Formats: sequence, structure tokens, C-alpha cells
Amino acid sequence: MRPYCVTIEQIQQGMITVDDVMSPSGQLVIPKQTMLNPRLISRLKLYNIKKLYVMIPDNVAEELNRITPLTAVNPIKVSQEFKVFRHSYEDMAKSLEEAFSKVMEYPDRKHDFSDIIGAVLALAGSVKNTMHLMDTLQCLREYSDTVYIHSISVALIAHMIAAKKNYDTEEIRTLTLAGLFHDIGKLHIPVEILNKPSKLTAVEYEVVKKHPQLSYEILKKAHFPSEVLLVALLHHERCDGSGYPTAATADKITEFARIIAIADVYDAMTARRAYRSEICSFDVIEDFEQSGYQKYDTSFLLPFLESIAQSHINVKVRLSNSLVGTIVMINQHKLSRPVVNVDGTFLDLSREKDLSIIGLL
Repeated sequence: MRPYCVTIEQIQQGMITVDDVMSPSGQLVIPKQTMLNPRLISRLKLYNIKKLYVMIPDNVAEELNRITPLTAVNPIKVSQEFKVFRHSYEDMAKSLEEAFSKVMEYPDRKHDFSDIIGAVLALAGSVKNTMHLMDTLQCLREYSDTVYIHSISVALIAHMIAAKKNYDTEEIRTLTLAGLFHDIGKLHIPVEILNKPSKLTAVEYEVVKKHPQLSYEILKKAHFPSEVLLVALLHHERCDGSGYPTAATADKITEFARIIAIADVYDAMTARRAYRSEICSFDVIEDFEQSGYQKYDTSFLLPFLESIAQSHINVKVRLSNSLVGTIVMINQHKLSRPVVNVDGTFLDLSREKDLSIIGLL
């Protein structure tokens, strides 16, 4: 039995509610963990409930899928732990927006952001392990990619990447602060460019490329630590010299900036944007495998990619031939192409060159 998001047309008796079902006005319609019967289904229709999370036995789900596709839900997304995480995440986004406003409104003043740093570290420590953190963040992809949402995710991912390094408490706090404020310069980029629902022109892209320098200048004026300033300036530089704004190479890019660079690009690629939906994490891993080993610090990148891939063990996926299977093993030498079990047939995607994962279910 696993959770699904079903519409009112798909609801059948025997399904079990995952959460309390509330009316649009906030009235309790049906308590959580209640088995639906015809009377309760009629009640749902009376209160104009359009969709809800329910638990469905696997055999029933298979039968229903033959009639109309069901939307499976990651079990994490309906857990109490996730709800607490999401609430904290939403609160932090509001706090970070207020923090950005303070820096912009009082540019010459030194600010204390220990509260929000502590909140991020507490949130990172609240999940079971680094794999679970990535899975939890993936469940939050419903949010639009504001600079605040992005910055919190980057700070959390950077914390995960750095977890295996022997950084002391103060270094971890500095890295977290850098992740939170690395993109503050985007507040000086026109919104119509940042949220443009199509590809940027060459001129518009040049405008966007100014944000690292802008971030550096804003944070320097506000007396941020030098390590944070350099992350703001260098997080779009690449180890092979292909980045911006100065085309710096690996020896000129600080360690913290190399960590934030990986966290920044991973979150940007997997997030929903105005001009596209989120990209499947295995497509992102493949992109890193094809061109990232020259651009990014592999001592940070490789363990990170392996953690992402391992977090998808036992996850259902849809393949490019429309078949649905479950990831059962990760190929260490080709992380983007795991072994998938499709109805008892094990497909090694590192050998099945014509097949690929097109979506997580």
C-alpha cells in the first residue's frame, strides 16, 4: 500500500485518507486515516473537494491505473516529518526575505543573522541522513524558484556536500551564511529578466552575469566575512576557467566557492523555472558526468552525485519506452544510468543505451 494523489473522479470506497481532509473554508470534512465509503465520498463531493492524498493497496492501484493513470506520491511527502520540515522551510524563506531587505535598506550596517543560520543548521540536522535531505528537498519542488527559496536550498545542499569534511562549527556557519546570501545581487537584476518565460537574449544574459559582482559589493558594504564575499563573487567561476565574471581557474577559486558552485547549479537545474519544469535528477547527474568533471571540484562533486543517486534506490521511475520500474541498484561508474526492475526484468541502463529515465514517480 502506498500513497497517491487522486481526483474526486478517481476516489473509490476502501481508499484510506492520509491527512485530515479540510474544506476550502478550513472545516474538517474527513479525519486522517479514515477508510472511505459511499457516504464519505458523497461528503467529499458536497464540500467540493477536488483532490486528496489516499493510501491504496498495490493490487487496487494496478487495476485503477489500467483505467486512468494515478499520481503516485513519494511517501516522504505525506509524512509528518515532511510537514514539519516544509513549515520550517516556509518560515525560513520569509525570514531570509526580511534579511535581504534589511541589508538593502541599511547597506552600511553590520547585521546579525545568527538566528537564520541556526534555523538552517537545525533543519539540516532534523532529517535522517544526507540522502533523506535530498529526497525531502525534491519533494519541495512545487515552490516557484524565488531567490529566497533557491538560497535556502543551496545552503542546505552545501551543508550536505561539506558534511564529510572536518569543518569546525564556525566554518560550517560561515558556509551556511555564504549559501544564504550568495545571490543577493539578483535583487538588482530586473524582475522581467530573472523571470523571463523564454531563453534570455545575449544582452539579457550579460545583465544576469553581473549578479556575482553586485552580490560582492552589497555584502562588502554590509561588513560580511571575507569568505562570504569571495563565495558571492566566485560561485559562477569554474575550475577549467569557463566561468564568470573573471574566468578564474581552480587555484583562484576558494574551497567554499567550489562547494556553493555545485550546490547552486544542482538546485538551479532541478528547480522549476518560469520557462521550463524541473529537470529529472538523473538528467542532471548525466549532465555533470558529461561536462562537470572539468568544471567542478571532483573531491566534492563525486560524493555528492553518488549520494543523490543512492537516495533514489527503491524509487519508481518512468522510462523512455513508457514502462514503469523501480531502481534497484546504482552503477558506480555511471551514476546516471542505474539498474531498473521492470516487472521482474532487470534493465541495466548503462548497457541499454536506447533507454533512459524520463521521470520519477
